[in-house]
Amino acid sequence: DRLPDDWHVASNFWLEWKPGRFYECDAAVFSPNGRAHLIEIKAWVGRITGNEREWELPGFAGGAPTYRPNPVKLTQRKCQVLRDKVRQRAPALASAFFEALVVLVSDEPPRLEGNFASQVVLAKDLIAHLLDSEPSSHAQGFPIDGAERLAILLTAAAAPLMPPDEIGAWKLLELVEATTHHEV
Repeated sequence: DRLPDDWHVASNFWLEWKPGRFYECDAAVFSPNGRAHLIEIKAWVGRITGNEREWELPGFAGGAPTYRPNPVKLTQRKCQVLRDKVRQRAPALASAFFEALVVLVSDEPPRLEGNFASQVVLAKDLIAHLLDSEPSSHAQGFPIDGAERLAILLTAAAAPLMPPDEIGAWKLLELVEATTHHEV
């Protein structure tokens, strides 16, 4: 909601990296100037420390810390697959610049060492990061409607077939109340 209107977002989509093998992706954000940000969201809270190989996460309820592989590496791989798919399916959009980002849903900034640290942001800083990384000029050869076309490319095959007023065998007959948070 806080991005300019000419930016586009695709969320919760799948990328096929080999026949029958897929990567699940949390989101991708496309700017009108030709930047594509593949975003991996991690709901990891507390002080996270790490290096290029692995991260240490605080333990739950005061327990021992846990260790996870650095998620930036896999996010970069997904980003490469996304770039390659775009170049195959929509050559007119091939001039887009692709960047992998890991977004932490935490209030504490992580303590990360190595080359990947710059590809990690806190959720509260994501919009500022996206806007600050936007180039002042349009990518050469990137179409004016490229951001919208990129979002459509990722979501078109995943559009629901079921009508929005049906759930299984049930059909919505009357909408009594609708707010930004719920429908009754």
